[in-house]
Amino acid sequence: MRRPVLPVDRHEDGGGRAARIRNLVTHPMDIQPVHPSIVRRAIGCATVEPLDRTIRATPRYILRPFERHDVLSLVEAVRASLPDLQQWLPWAHASYGRSDAQAYIRESIRSWKEGKAFDLAIRNPDEPHRHLGNISIWFLSKSFRTGEVGYWVRSDETTKGIATEVTARALEIAFDEMHLHRTILRIALGNRGSERVAEKLGFVREGVLREEIKIRGQWLDHSVWGLLDHEFHKGGRSTVPRSEGDRFPGNADRLEPDPSPDTRDRTGDRPFTRISEVDPTDPAG
Repeated sequence: MRRPVLPVDRHEDGGGRAARIRNLVTHPMDIQPVHPSIVRRAIGCATVEPLDRTIRATPRYILRPFERHDVLSLVEAVRASLPDLQQWLPWAHASYGRSDAQAYIRESIRSWKEGKAFDLAIRNPDEPHRHLGNISIWFLSKSFRTGEVGYWVRSDETTKGIATEVTARALEIAFDEMHLHRTILRIALGNRGSERVAEKLGFVREGVLREEIKIRGQWLDHSVWGLLDHEFHKGGRSTVPRSEGDRFPGNADRLEPDPSPDTRDRTGDRPFTRISEVDPTDPAG
């Protein structure tokens, strides 16, 4: 999945960037690096007008900017998922606690205000105080309108299609609100769950970054997947009912085991999956 910076390291989730990118690493579960603090500043991208800090919605979930009161729920979600997160994300250490979450949220709020990166907490409307994971979008280059998406989903909520649904939403933010020309995902080799998400959303596998990130003393290779604005719009947009104040037509680091033994590479030549078409029972989610 993609990686984050203590919840999300921008360097580690996908394309080669400054040292600590997001603690979002492509993993066979629901993870895509999503800790923007390090990566945003390491990349040194130009500041842009920040997005509105309003709640976005998908058919099943709400996506909202982080607030200071999210510290404890974030810690609980991370600690409940450590066995999985530690395999792919540098920031997921055994003693992850309150100070780590506070630092991440401070950085998240600051980066949002500066227009560099936009982190969203994933929540179920029926359990609004339970943290399901993060999804983030950040600039790699404002001049060339390039960005990256990263996310992670807590271990006990994987295989429910969450990653696909919220990433589809995030792409609408990336292309319709941030006006990106190109958006990428970086996925750890062997993470078929994340590769299927990329394929379903129309991404094209472009290459491999060898030994891009070092996790627990081991170098990991990452595949790079790209989606261009005209490819996204050609696939059509979703028509998802939104709550009042959600100005996006549809919106959002990953960890989902691949039940299929098929490990062959497949390019993302499928049309963009509308959010309304996402199958909640699809384990690829």
